[in-house]
Amino acid sequence: MIRRDFRSGAALTAAVLAFIALPAAALEKAKPAPKGFITISNARESTLLELAIVSKNKKLEPEIVARGLETGGSTKAKLPKTGGCIYDIDGLFEDQTTIQLSGLNLCKDGVVRFTDQ
Repeated sequence: MIRRDFRSGAALTAAVLAFIALPAAALEKAKPAPKGFITISNARESTLLELAIVSKNKKLEPEIVARGLETGGSTKAKLPKTGGCIYDIDGLFEDQTTIQLSGLNLCKDGVVRFTDQ
């Protein structure tokens, strides 16, 4: 399971800012996943070792939805069945960068794309 700590502050900041600042046009190019699924895309120069979706329902354990997603790769993942749309995301990359994003509406957005810039 992914530890919820920050091991590489500068790299984390760059990756999170790149995710947040991602232009809408880039998101529109990604083909949306079917309802109940999200598309995970790794445009970082490091392999995504593990990505977990954490439900806002504190009784549920984080659910690992991706492992070993190499640079340039993408995959579709099923959302946990919690009856909601708001999730947190925890990720760990091969370069030891951790990603923690909170309060994402994955039903609406449907695409999670990690970039370095």
